[in-house]
Formats: sequence, structure tokens, C-alpha cells
Amino acid sequence: HRDLRDDARARIILANTYHLYLRPGMRIMEQAGGVHRFSTWEGPMLTDSGGFQVFSLSECRKLKEEGCHFRSHIDGSRHLFTPARRQRQMCIRDSFPIVQGCAYPDLREQAARNVLQYDADGYAIGGLAVGEPTEVMYAMIEVVNAVLPESRPRYLMGVGTPINILEGIDRGVDMFDCVMPTRNGRNGQIFTSEGTINLRNKKWEDDFSPLDPAGASFVDTLYSKAYVHHLVMCGEMLGAQIASLHNVAFYLWLGREARRHIIEGDFAQWKGDMVTRLGRRL
Repeated sequence: HRDLRDDARARIILANTYHLYLRPGMRIMEQAGGVHRFSTWEGPMLTDSGGFQVFSLSECRKLKEEGCHFRSHIDGSRHLFTPARRQRQMCIRDSFPIVQGCAYPDLREQAARNVLQYDADGYAIGGLAVGEPTEVMYAMIEVVNAVLPESRPRYLMGVGTPINILEGIDRGVDMFDCVMPTRNGRNGQIFTSEGTINLRNKKWEDDFSPLDPAGASFVDTLYSKAYVHHLVMCGEMLGAQIASLHNVAFYLWLGREARRHIIEGDFAQWKGDMVTRLGRRL
């Protein structure tokens, strides 16, 4: 938590309903006093609906009128997820209404207009970054954000690469969540302002330069590419931790920089240059 809060400067984290429901389970969560007390995180927290698992674990579920029937990928036990049960389980007081509609502009627009009735503190955009072309994703964001009020936060769920983040911001998105910083970090891939580095590549074996001289985390100047390459290739958990912390710090830095350039009035120029640099493979 200290690394996330003080080094990466994270102000909010996310918990996943599906995974916490299966392990450690609701009995433990209730005994602990909820997600915040269980994790000891003192700041704001989002709770993911588990909806992506309905998509990604399709071999483990069946969709019926009453909800989603899951067979646990851990022990094979059977469970039923419904919207009402999910809210009770995660002790959710308020939720962002979620705009769905797949890649159909008319359904997206209709869903966006429907959620306006809730006059919510913010609105979420779901069902994207699940395999559709990026151009389609960007088009759907534009359709939805033409309807959602500019005065409320817009949260694009499950997105994405650093370039996706900038393209989303350019189209009016305020909030994002994604496993990519930590998932890719665990596999030895780090994102930098000059491009993407695969630390598994042999070319880094004897590169003793800092992990990322322009990085936003203390790990970037403390450790060399050669050392983190060694840790990753040996399967040492420290390698995954270093790469993950770097990526989280980088994503948050990217968001802060985008905000700064929006305020200064040169976001479009900065974004165009940054997208070119982010697209490089180093």
C-alpha cells in the first residue's frame, strides 16, 4: 500500500466481486468487516461487477433469465450471480450505471439515454476492449459520450493500453481500470514514455542502464534493465513486483500529464507526439 499510495501516487484501487466471492469467500469478508478493512486500504475503492469474467470464463458459465450460473474455476462448485446479490455481497452503497450495447451505435445511444434517468454521480461504459477493433471501440466511446453529461465523470471499464488511455481521454473519458499494468508486468513487459520494453529479450541481459531514466517510480532508477531481466528470467517474484509497480506508476503519470496538458491547452499536440512514442517497441 505504501508503494501504491506514496510512490505510484494511486488514490483509488479496484476489487473484483467474482474473485473475492470465490476466494476467500463472503464469510471471511463479512468477518473482516468488508473489503476496506480486509485489505487495509484507506482510500476510495471501486468494486468490479465480475462482468468481464462472464465473458472471459465462458466455459464455466451459463446465462439464464435469473442471472449467471458459474462453475468455479477453482474447485468446480456452482454459484448463481444476480445484480441484487452482487450488491449485497460487496456492500455497495452506490454504483455507476453502466452503458452497454456492444458495437451497435443505436443500442449504445439508447443505453446512454436510458441511464440518464438515474442522475448518477458518474457513468460507466462497459462491454468494450473485448476483442473488437480499436477503431470500433473509439467510435462507440464517441457515440456514448455525445449523450452522457460532460459535468459527470465517465468511466471506461477494462481499458487499456497507454495509447487506448490517451485516445479515450481525447474522446471525453475521465476514469479507466485495467489489469494490463500488472498482468503485463508479471510477464516482463513494461511501458515507458519512449515505448514498450520486453524485459525477457536477451538484448537486456547486459544493459546496466536504469530501468527507465524518465520513470515515475523509485524502482526506475534503483534497478537496471539487466537486473530486472535476470529476475524475470529466473521467475523471481521480485521481478514481477518491480515491473508491475513501474507500470502502475507510469499509467498514473500518463494520466497526470494528460490533465496538465489539457489545462495548458496543448493536449492535442502532446497526445499526437506521445502516441507515436508509445507505439515503439524498444
